[in-house]
Amino acid sequence: MGPNQLRAHSVHQIHILPHSLLRSDFAARQLPAGNSVVIRTAAGGQIGPASAASVVASCSAGEHAVGGGGSFAKDAAPNQQDRLASSEPLAANDDNHTGAAPTKWRATLFNGGSAPRTPLAYAVCLSP
Repeated sequence: MGPNQLRAHSVHQIHILPHSLLRSDFAARQLPAGNSVVIRTAAGGQIGPASAASVVASCSAGEHAVGGGGSFAKDAAPNQQDRLASSEPLAANDDNHTGAAPTKWRATLFNGGSAPRTPLAYAVCLSP
């Protein structure tokens, strides 16, 4: 059976198998434009042993932070005493308590090793 044999409005959601429709099954502009996810990275200055520092990764203009985190660069061996002390979203004004859409991600890392380390922050950004 093809489109010429179907009456208008005779196919409903219950008749369509999940994941069976393709983009080619829709006319132009019937589907919303897709968003894309990108990861933005920022490096901070080296942190000495037994010290902590924060680094902020920022999304590009028009993007919003939907996640993030932090780690150390591969400039020294990992140490079991290393810690991600905090990981939090920030709005454009560096505030995370206003309810504004986050555009940055701050990671605070503690260097538990015996050599200086470079902290990294990651922002997972959603772009329109």
